[in-house]
Amino acid sequence: MEPKLSRITTPRAAWLAGLAVSLIVIACGLSQCTMVGDRLTGIRVSPLKNASSSCLAKCQDTARQALKDEAALHVTRVKACASDAQCLEREEDRHEAAIGSIQAARRGCMNGCHQQGRGDSQ
Repeated sequence: MEPKLSRITTPRAAWLAGLAVSLIVIACGLSQCTMVGDRLTGIRVSPLKNASSSCLAKCQDTARQALKDEAALHVTRVKACASDAQCLEREEDRHEAAIGSIQAARRGCMNGCHQQGRGDSQ
């Protein structure tokens, strides 16, 4: 018994060649896609991104300045305590509470910068 050889007929070969060419054309066509501007939809995205990052930067700057001011105040108050252990302990507690308050204010400010679901249609 001889093994059966698979033969590709001319119509089948033409069909496979056509399929291969079609896939190549589709792949080349899809690789040429370019991003369209956000103005195509009528909604400006870029200004929202800039506004958000600007807002976040302001929050960070405000918190950074508040932390700097708090650190200076803490140093001044520690020096004023001299060596009084109770005074130093109260100041340390006050300082930690102030730092926590500044960090909470920073987080609240940053959360306020996110305007999810809002857009500026033009």
